[in-house]
Amino acid sequence: MLRFLKVFGVCFILLVAFCFFGGILLFDFKHHFIRAIASIAFILAALLCLLYSMDVRIETLEKKLEELEKQQKPQE
Repeated sequence: MLRFLKVFGVCFILLVAFCFFGGILLFDFKHHFIRAIASIAFILAALLCLLYSMDVRIETLEKKLEELEKQQKPQE
């Protein structure tokens, strides 16, 4: 959960900076500026955390596979 909050904070700050430096012209955030940025940052943070957790799972599976291969080599 702490990792998600960190990623959300970074996404939020980057989106605010993007909108401050001209990104506001691309989107219509006239009435609920912060709410719109927060929702976009939430979606980005969820996707990034999902990708990060998938990467961690893949790395652990690769390590387990290498260990199994090492165990099978001496037997051959």
